[in-house]
Amino acid sequence: MFKRFLIFILAFLLQINSFSQSNFYDVDTVREIRLYFYQSDWDNLLDSFYVVGDNDRILADLTIDGSTYDSVGVRYKGFSSVSVNRVKNPFNIKLDYIIDGQDHQGIDKLKLSNVIQDPSFIREVLSYEISRKYMPSSQANFTNLYINDTLWGLYTNVEAVNKSFLIDHFDSKYNAFFKCNPENINVQIGGENSNLSNSHGTDSTNYEPYYSIESDYGWEDLYNLEFKLNKLKFVDQILQLKNSINDEDIDLCIKHYSAVKPTDYLLRRTRISWFNSNGSFETISNLKNHFQNDNSFNDAIQELKDEGLLN
Repeated sequence: MFKRFLIFILAFLLQINSFSQSNFYDVDTVREIRLYFYQSDWDNLLDSFYVVGDNDRILADLTIDGSTYDSVGVRYKGFSSVSVNRVKNPFNIKLDYIIDGQDHQGIDKLKLSNVIQDPSFIREVLSYEISRKYMPSSQANFTNLYINDTLWGLYTNVEAVNKSFLIDHFDSKYNAFFKCNPENINVQIGGENSNLSNSHGTDSTNYEPYYSIESDYGWEDLYNLEFKLNKLKFVDQILQLKNSINDEDIDLCIKHYSAVKPTDYLLRRTRISWFNSNGSFETISNLKNHFQNDNSFNDAIQELKDEGLLN
């Protein structure tokens, strides 16, 4: 009886935590976030870290909607949206950088985007709102950021794709997890960068210039994913499930002129995982009307079966 009671309490607390996170990213709410840096030359320090590619952080006190947190770690966020010549840069704020277990409503990392390429200020929040209806995606809303009590501007407040995100959406934090993090970034629209259509063999050192592994293991999973995506013709159309939204639709909404989308691998991996657990001939056969050439469709189905991706 006591064991059942403990299980009930734990489930209740997890539900409250999940609701708190969802409430924090309520799209109808504009949050107020204040940073108080310990060093007066904080901007020069962050600029220098960015120039040399150092992901180190500097300390600050943080206030979120009136709740105060000490000794958080702050660095710039992103690639093409950062500039040493720009006043309004994006921020990555780690609440438990010094104090273990410190979080705000279960959230231990804040990612604030400066929306530098979107004069409408709605594309990022709107695109996440749409994509969450079809696949696991971050929550997002808006926040006014103050630095040392000076209003720095309106930012988008985006949920971090981290281990907490993986637990919420995939029930485990131990699966393969990568970040698209190319050494030689191509900031032009359509830049190749960490492109899953480019296989680099089965030597992890060939992938390291393009991907950063965030999990304890998983290189073999990445090899296998790229192999399947590149070998099976028409596989991308099938895995995108043409009776719902696809990446191109999202791109039209989310386009921020940023060549790297760290969620690329996550989105494709989500489609693979969903397909492996839910895909069947009956499910896929409903997509036949979306293919103009029945022979192409049947060939693709047969290849999926041959590769063990389809029962």
